[in-house]
Amino acid sequence: MVTKTRGIQETANAIVVDGKAEAAPKKSSPDKTVLLQEILQLNGVLGYILKDDATATVNLKAPEKKVEYALLASQAFDAAREMQELFGLGEVESTLVDCAAMKVLCLAVGGCTVSVFMEKTANTEEIAVTCHW
Repeated sequence: MVTKTRGIQETANAIVVDGKAEAAPKKSSPDKTVLLQEILQLNGVLGYILKDDATATVNLKAPEKKVEYALLASQAFDAAREMQELFGLGEVESTLVDCAAMKVLCLAVGGCTVSVFMEKTANTEEIAVTCHW
């Protein structure tokens, strides 16, 4: 049996100007934000996390689950990356995690990662098509 251990590291991006550290100002494009607001209105969607190199936008109907959903999305992206390397799959465009109580659609789109959380009964195809901007 092969086991793999992995350390968790936290990093923060900062810009230092004249000795003062400032948060890296980087916003997602308005088109993505508007599109994600439309996706949030689709039947069965529980929320989303949009992440780029410097920022993350979290919009969940249950904000108390923000940490749990962020960990789930991160693990899904890591697992997809490991399978990609292990099996030589090429670039993974999307990953669907179908859990007992919900589904998570993870996409790498335009330099960003998007995780859309949804109920089991949500139309995954409709959401996937809408997410490809």
